[in-house]
Amino acid sequence: MPNIEITTKPTGRSPEKKVHYGSRTVKLDLTRPKYNKIGEEKYFWELYEDINDYDFNHNLVFYTSGMCFRVETNDDRHAQFVRNMFTVVNNPYEHCADWTILHNTEIKVPPGIGVHLDERTMIIVGTTFLGEIKKGVFSILGFEMPEKGILPMHCSAFTSNDNNMSTN
Repeated sequence: MPNIEITTKPTGRSPEKKVHYGSRTVKLDLTRPKYNKIGEEKYFWELYEDINDYDFNHNLVFYTSGMCFRVETNDDRHAQFVRNMFTVVNNPYEHCADWTILHNTEIKVPPGIGVHLDERTMIIVGTTFLGEIKKGVFSILGFEMPEKGILPMHCSAFTSNDNNMSTN
């Protein structure tokens, strides 16, 4: 028997539903309009007000690539995913985040991601895709790090000391 009950309709990743806001949108690569959409700021603030009407059961803070992130979510599964993906600090209120990610699976809206580049706030709603917070962190790093002269990469590698492996 599973230890977490799924009460929402699962949805896949929604990169084409991401909309950016704020004056720093001028730095976006607009040759990819499907993924780098710019929206009217009033819509971000409407979504922000809507999401603040809900409770966040989890307040998680972690550091990666020299940046501090705060993730507030209502969903146990997403909180556990963040704990598995990043090293979460013990006392989140003792840390000042560079970016805040507000995530809620209870709001009855189509999947959407609002990224306010000036406010350094990302809102994720309407999706139960577990990787959306992780992808959000990677997209933030992809935007912020080049300004610091760093090219972020999302990749993995493995090695093996297995003597039975062929070297042909």
